[in-house]
Amino acid sequence: MAEAEEHLAELGLLEGFPLRSDFAEHEDYLRALERHAGVTEGDWLSGTDGQIAFEPPLAKPSEESSVIYENAARLLTVLNYTFLLEGIHFGFIGNERALKD
Repeated sequence: MAEAEEHLAELGLLEGFPLRSDFAEHEDYLRALERHAGVTEGDWLSGTDGQIAFEPPLAKPSEESSVIYENAARLLTVLNYTFLLEGIHFGFIGNERALKD
């Protein structure tokens, strides 16, 4: 947990971190996590209460792949802390079979 907090602090993302208890709806919490990470709201996360799915958008022709990578890395850092803090389950879209095995 300390390592995750340190990494968030290095990125300037520890202060004002969204907590699940501050949101009545899970969808609002997902949008707050995306906003906190600085990515486009509604493009990266989906899920139901207690679960979050990471679903990065396809790169647009005008976007550098490094921008997508940097956004994904920042959001995954936010999610890592979220899972430690809130005990929320996490999965990548496409790994459903791995979850069943």
